[in-house]
Amino acid sequence: MACLLAWSPEALEDVELIASFVERGSLWYVKIVASKIVSTAEFIPLNPEIGPMHPLKG
Repeated sequence: MACLLAWSPEALEDVELIASFVERGSLWYVKIVASKIVSTAEFIPLNPEIGPMHPLKG
């Protein structure tokens, strides 16, 4: 079951800061890095059970 992806203002700011840092080194790499961050984030709601399952503590 797919979920909705909602970017928080803090998350968007983090992506912008990462892009600004990478941009200092290469305009070409900043496009790749930003694209990878967004595509990975968009993949998660489509596959909510991806990754290892950890038992809940408590």
